[in-house]
Amino acid sequence: MSSKFKLQLVLLFGALAAAIFFFPGSKSKLPSMPVQKTVYYYKWQDAQGNWHIADKAPNGVAAQRLKTNPNANIIQSVTAPAQKTELNKQQQPDSQTPLDYLSRVKQTLQDAERARVLLNQRQQNLDDVISGNKH
Repeated sequence: MSSKFKLQLVLLFGALAAAIFFFPGSKSKLPSMPVQKTVYYYKWQDAQGNWHIADKAPNGVAAQRLKTNPNANIIQSVTAPAQKTELNKQQQPDSQTPLDYLSRVKQTLQDAERARVLLNQRQQNLDDVISGNKH
């Protein structure tokens, strides 16, 4: 690197440091990680038997106070299947037989069925929480 380029870099970093030092209010405008906090919500049942959920309890109603866990993973993780590292020595990587496509379709349908089951379980868990069966 030339000395002229090094001098320009030093001046640039010096100007940035001076701007941060002399204008500390500009630091608050920089993007930061969102802070997750525990959020409380209220659940109650009206006279018709309908459940309601809100962030504030209505006056004159006995509402149940519930809290959320911001660290909870609401999407269940899945593990990726192990990848094959070796190709069949008799088969070229670009050539695929119709049976290969059929087995891939079959695997895709099985994966879709597993995803449907997981989503149904998730929905059932949410319904149980809303109806008060689970806490």
